[in-house]
Amino acid sequence: YGQHANHNGDPLVQVQPAAGPKHLTAAEYKLLSRLADLIIPATDTPGALAAGVPQYMDQVAGGNAELRKLLASG
Repeated sequence: YGQHANHNGDPLVQVQPAAGPKHLTAAEYKLLSRLADLIIPATDTPGALAAGVPQYMDQVAGGNAELRKLLASG
């Protein structure tokens, strides 16, 4: 994945790839990743994938049954 940097170019956060979804199904995670990439694409700055948005959403869904149900229903 990517590395975020401030305006001076100094690294702020190193995002590591996830081993896979922990709470969403593989299909839900793949769709969520694609949607996040479409909404916040990488340009001259990191996009949603480099920022770890799918991993974050998977983590949040793990602690919220209603959100898991909402994500699963599309």
